[in-house]
Amino acid sequence: MLILWVRGRFELVVSHRLLHELETVLMRARFRRRLSYEEVLEYVLWLRERGILADEGEEIPSFTADPDDDYLISLANASASDTVVSSDRHLLEAEGEDLPDVSCPAEFLKRVRR
Repeated sequence: MLILWVRGRFELVVSHRLLHELETVLMRARFRRRLSYEEVLEYVLWLRERGILADEGEEIPSFTADPDDDYLISLANASASDTVVSSDRHLLEAEGEDLPDVSCPAEFLKRVRR
């Protein structure tokens, strides 16, 4: 996926909240066996520097069955993104008019490789 991003096949949109969540998850014990604290911070900073930083907005409507996922839909809408890439079932099952496409990573890769 990285090579496709570098080649400009898609843009990566991030927010401070998304990067914080990523850092928090990667700091969990099961990831720390593979990644050091410094590697996690370096990776999150690398994404911050290369991604498009956007804001999901202050008021986040309810889009999914899990309110903790709603900010990702708001981020996509606020940044006019076409697609949210996630394996989270709450996002994949979300339906509605104001929702961007939500694709699992494998599905998204198939599309951008075409």
